[in-house]
Amino acid sequence: MKVLPATSPLSGVNFAVGSLLGDPPAPSWLSPIMNCEETRCKTFLNGAGSNPTTTKDQSSSLLESALNNPIRKRYGFNVLFAGPDKAPKLPWEKWQREQQSDEDIQAYYNGMGSDNVTCWGFVAGYKGLEAIDFDWPWVYRLWKARFGERAETLTVQTPNGGLRPHYLCSKPETHDRFKESLRVELKGSGRFIVYEGKALREARECYEKG
Repeated sequence: MKVLPATSPLSGVNFAVGSLLGDPPAPSWLSPIMNCEETRCKTFLNGAGSNPTTTKDQSSSLLESALNNPIRKRYGFNVLFAGPDKAPKLPWEKWQREQQSDEDIQAYYNGMGSDNVTCWGFVAGYKGLEAIDFDWPWVYRLWKARFGERAETLTVQTPNGGLRPHYLCSKPETHDRFKESLRVELKGSGRFIVYEGKALREARECYEKG
């Protein structure tokens, strides 16, 4: 594994989850996403494993949150909306290539229907966005200890208690070669990353709020 000298808060990182096993995948140059918000978590009102009920007002607040999110505005990320299964129901291939306007985001939300929206998130791969899903916190701690300050990036706690650091990457990759052994996934091109809201069979709801 090769790590560049730290020259700025956004200096590159040659990341490999596999380095923990001595078997790194192809390297990707990553840069941290600077967190300008406070990450907070709260328990689902409906409890673990329940199908959350989302009122119209709650759904509308997700739209407002997506439109006003400072991370989206700062980095130009695209966003989608989904229901409890975390699967956007409308076509979104276009948003893997083209920049959204606020009107596009509003139109996608309207197309989903407010009653069907329980969460929103980013389009991975677009503008170089890549996320690393650590289902097991102990694996994340090993990774963070290995990379030190270079692991200091926008990181949210996932509903199942794991952690998800977000990065900017020159060539976002998507693979799950360590999903079974270490419960780690790289989420790049072609993936949707839930950022705020509620999801089926998950016990925690995490969100960014400035």
